[in-house]
Amino acid sequence: MINNMETKNLTAHKIEQAIETYEKIFLFNCRDKQIAKLAEDFCRNISCKNLTRKILVMSNAGFPDEKITDYKQLSEEEYNHLYKLYSMYEFSDRVQIITEESQYGSLQNYVKTGLLTEEEMFEALLYERK
Repeated sequence: MINNMETKNLTAHKIEQAIETYEKIFLFNCRDKQIAKLAEDFCRNISCKNLTRKILVMSNAGFPDEKITDYKQLSEEEYNHLYKLYSMYEFSDRVQIITEESQYGSLQNYVKTGLLTEEEMFEALLYERK
């Protein structure tokens, strides 16, 4: 049986491996229905693009059956641990957390206020520095 500390170490190891494998990792908190809808729209959007970069989407809720992108469903415990790790260390610019928490300078807030369209937000999330 795996105890809580071993679970946390496995989760940290998984994210470390993912950072080495993927160029962008998006962690969606799908407990909020708006974020869940945003996650589905985002995955459909990137599945329509001919992206050469590897992108991983992770969430604490499932997506529809369609093949939308590389996807990993997390348990609530795994999600909470990754969120806590990221909040404490912000260890990589490859990881982007999308949550319902109010962040006034966030892309989601720009969409809510009408400064950006959802499509423009997706483009900004996928932006690659040269």
